[in-house]
Amino acid sequence: MKARRYGYSFFVTAAVAVSLAPNAFADGNSPRLVDRVLSLEDSAASTELPVALRDISPDVEEIGLREASIISLGEFPQGRLATKPSFIDFSKWEIGAFVGVEVFSSDFKADPDWILGINTRVPIPGIPLGEWGGWAQVTVGHVDRDIPFYYPKRSGTWYGGAIGADYTLATTELVYLRAQGGVSYSQWNNINSLDNGAAIIVGLDFGFYWIKQYTKASLTINPQLHFDGTNWVALFNFGFSYDF
Repeated sequence: MKARRYGYSFFVTAAVAVSLAPNAFADGNSPRLVDRVLSLEDSAASTELPVALRDISPDVEEIGLREASIISLGEFPQGRLATKPSFIDFSKWEIGAFVGVEVFSSDFKADPDWILGINTRVPIPGIPLGEWGGWAQVTVGHVDRDIPFYYPKRSGTWYGGAIGADYTLATTELVYLRAQGGVSYSQWNNINSLDNGAAIIVGLDFGFYWIKQYTKASLTINPQLHFDGTNWVALFNFGFSYDF
């Protein structure tokens, strides 16, 4: 009985060994054990992630971009970025025109007459202590002197130019008031007994913003006194000014 049992066990063992031998040692079409292991790893690597895991990456990137968009220069000190304003602010350059009346001192022996001209102004923020500006104007006028008939040229057109500075005394959303100072030069165009020369100017510039809270356009009233030390001419200008 024992001999039969041992012989039966031997044949069973041999059959199992023969059946496994091609898978473990064959060089033909049957893959080796190592190749099987590698193929399993490749298939695991190529397997797609579950939906829940695939959705994580875009969300993370979106959050990162959203946080980056919140960053702005406002979160950093602006001291180094601040620039000092220019001495003359040409961005608020004003140009205007005017007509008016001139009144002469007694030595001119002339009645009031007409004048017209153009003027310009630019703010000067570089001057401290208030609102300063620089202005200039060109004037054309007429004078008719009451002098004896034998003078060959008793009347005619004269020309003048002026330059100066002003200081804003008051300003609101509707009006402004400025004090003016400067110098002028008048060319009397060879009218008898009138000498060309310079004069000192003092004046007031009153402006009315005819469109409420629109400070680019204004109607102006600008009385000026031109004095050369002996005689004077007073100008009363009515005009329009626009800030370009």
